[in-house]
Parts: sequence; structure tokens; C-alpha cells
Amino acid sequence: MSNQKITLPCVILAGGKSSRMGQDKALLPFNQSNSLAQHMYSTMSQIFENVYISTKENKFDFDANLILDEGDVYAPTIALEAILKRFNGHVFIVAVDMPFVSKETITTLYQHLKNENIVIAKESDTLHNMCGFYHTALLPTLQKAISNEQHALYRLLKSFQANYIEIGESRSFINLNTPGEYQKALQ
Repeated sequence: MSNQKITLPCVILAGGKSSRMGQDKALLPFNQSNSLAQHMYSTMSQIFENVYISTKENKFDFDANLILDEGDVYAPTIALEAILKRFNGHVFIVAVDMPFVSKETITTLYQHLKNENIVIAKESDTLHNMCGFYHTALLPTLQKAISNEQHALYRLLKSFQANYIEIGESRSFINLNTPGEYQKALQ
């Protein structure tokens, strides 16, 4: 896969409440970018041909392909529903607060796709549900769960029989959820 970009779409989840951060983490400056969202968009654009941002509103100061999810529920399941409605086949999903996810990690997951509906990264005993490939075949089950107000993604993934791929590169999964984690990542 050397320098070829992945032709499947990539969607960056950036529509959360950021309650532990105390402000919208997608808009925090990061690296050479005006925002974490812009950093992730730029990074993923080097790996994927088509990159999108999932959000509730256009809050960005750069041009990006957006997928808007509706309603006042802030849950990955709501964003995932809007995303899976948009495409046909596999979609790579990554959280905006994972700025160190590597091309190697993504390539490893991509190589395990085959006939799997879901391929997600795991590291030791930690599952990284916001770093993986999801298939649009999951949409009916997801919509049923949402209509029953079941938003716990990990429960849904059990019923989907997700394929968890061990990734030994823990740096890829550093999440920026708190001001302390953000400051540490800037260093």
C-alpha cells in the first residue's frame, strides 16, 4: 500500500460535548494547525482519498467535507448513524481527539478488513472503538438500538461481532479528553 491512499472514506468524529475538556476540543490549536480538527483533517487526507468531519454544526475555520448529525443527543451512535447513511461499504472512523493515530495503525486495520463488517483497534485489554472500519450493513441494527435509546456503542459492537486487531503502538491511542492530557500532548 506504500504511497497509495486508501480509497474508502475516512470520517473524523468532532461533534461531542467535550465536557471533560471544558471547551470544544475539536477547536483547540494543535501542532501547526489552527485546531485539532484541522490537524486531523490534514493528517487523514495524507492517508485517505476522501476525508469528512462528523459534527452537529459547521464550526470550523477551514474548508472540509462535513457530515452533520441531527438532534440533541451527543453520542457516537448518533454520529455513526448519519455517517453510515451517507456511504455504501466500509468507512474508517476516528475520533478528533486521537491526533497521534499512525498510518501504520490504519494500514494494519485496513489489511484485516476482508469480509469483516467491523475491524477495530485494540491495545492489550483496551478497545478503541473510535479507531476502526465500520460497514454500512450495520445501519439497521444501529437504528433499532437508537430507536430504543440504547447508545452504548460497546454493547452494539458485541452484537456485531467486531473483529478487534491488536495494535502494539500505544501512542496512536492517546486521547485528549482533559486540559492536562491536551497540555501533555502539546509537548
